[in-house]
Amino acid sequence: SSSSSSSSSSSSPSVLSPPFLISASVVFWEHMQKCWSEHVWVGELSTKFFEFSLRLLHRYCQWFEDGMFASSGQDTEGEDDGDSGAAGTATVSTTAPTPNGGGGGNGGSWNSSSVPFKVLVFLLVDVGRMDKAVRECLAPAIAARVQLHQVPGVTGAEGGAASVVALLASPLSRLNKLHPILVERVASILTHKCGAFLQAIPKIKSSFRMNTSFAPDKPSNYVEEMVSHLINSLQFGADLPAADRSTILALVGTKLLSRFTSAVEELLDVVDKTEQSLKRLQKGAKKGASTNPALFDSQKIRAQLVLDTNKLKEFFVEQCAFVENEEPQATSPLGQALQRLDRLPLIA
Repeated sequence: SSSSSSSSSSSSPSVLSPPFLISASVVFWEHMQKCWSEHVWVGELSTKFFEFSLRLLHRYCQWFEDGMFASSGQDTEGEDDGDSGAAGTATVSTTAPTPNGGGGGNGGSWNSSSVPFKVLVFLLVDVGRMDKAVRECLAPAIAARVQLHQVPGVTGAEGGAASVVALLASPLSRLNKLHPILVERVASILTHKCGAFLQAIPKIKSSFRMNTSFAPDKPSNYVEEMVSHLINSLQFGADLPAADRSTILALVGTKLLSRFTSAVEELLDVVDKTEQSLKRLQKGAKKGASTNPALFDSQKIRAQLVLDTNKLKEFFVEQCAFVENEEPQATSPLGQALQRLDRLPLIA
């Protein structure tokens, strides 16, 4: 067995992987590398090594599931936006989490309701990278070890990397189920944070009430701040696959634009009623009386809403073109939300 463990690995691939962003993923993958390294692995014990690898992978999945479905009793959508924390490999808790290993303890427990937004994005990145690493790095390495030494070792692994992937189907399935949950979680938090900026829409009316200033010529501050927040938040997802970024953008855009449209419709309804009341007052006023400047408030409000609407529409169209290399499909939820913006009665 000593000859098996010390054999050169020049004819078998090294267990490399994409860089992981969360410490738990890094530690887990280091264990995997050690398990199948030429200095540790013993050909005659391949079955035991494979069983150990399978347990590690299941524990990594369990660590993810425990954090995703834990209940903290906190507001699940109002957490930190991720500006805190040092650059490099992030930690999910102050205990530098690792998968539950043989040493016992919680291995760095975490809760999706209390981690910074940036860390949640990093977790999403790692789920995708781990799935890819297991399929494209670990499975070929295991198959190469078994085939190189011609030992029965792992039953079914003799067929190559594809057969090893089949043997790892159970934990890989758990990883795949976590992926869409994390995507929706990221999108939900981002939507909640950006939605807070929309609370400024009803205040537009009061800002132009009896105001003699010129018509607005730029989008409102809340729109600029929301767009800036979206851009900064999406930068955390620079490591995400284009498909994930596209899905998150579509989920956030659809909900945000829907809330924006509803808020604008409510404001326009109030503006219309106010305008009709003022017109009735003017009609009953004596001839030659000065015109109430409030009669022109509605025009300024509508002009401001046009600028705000165009800014938001431009942002989401440009982002979709950047991520997907095309504008949103008209039949998609985001495309329909953009069409609803175009139907807003902004011009009286």
